[in-house]
Amino acid sequence: MVDINAFPIKTIPFNPADFAGVDGKEVELYVSPTHIQWRYVGDASYIDLVPLSDLTGPTGVGITSVVRTSGTGAAGTTDTYTITFDDASTTTFDVLNGADGAIGPEGPTGPEGPTGPEGPIGPEGPIGPEGPIGLTGADGTDAVWTEITQADYDALSPPNASTLYVIVG
Repeated sequence: MVDINAFPIKTIPFNPADFAGVDGKEVELYVSPTHIQWRYVGDASYIDLVPLSDLTGPTGVGITSVVRTSGTGAAGTTDTYTITFDDASTTTFDVLNGADGAIGPEGPTGPEGPTGPEGPIGPEGPIGPEGPIGLTGADGTDAVWTEITQADYDALSPPNASTLYVIVG
């Protein structure tokens, strides 16, 4: 560590009035895809001030994992975690585990979730009560009883719907 009191400090008086001049024009700054640029307010074009590539540092190292490598997470104990970087280097840090805090207030109800899949068909329900007796229908016509042989029946085209055919020997 460097002690800054070891260096001599020189005080230079500064009077802003010594640098007073005619008011200048206002400037605008702009960041283009390649440069930081400036222009006087009202001018048509910008002038490159500095390339963005001069402000970009080297590519950093990414983290591939953070894993607890020792400890149980129990209150009052210390766990050690290991960070592995994408260049395969590692570092560790310790976490002192505190006691569980008080339960916080209940949060607001979340949005309604999507409709779930259709469930299975349930068991058959009990038989319901007997329904009322229906209305009596109109009297039908009397049927005609005709004895006929199978060959005679097969020859009918079509058979009469109001006739009861009894096939005999």
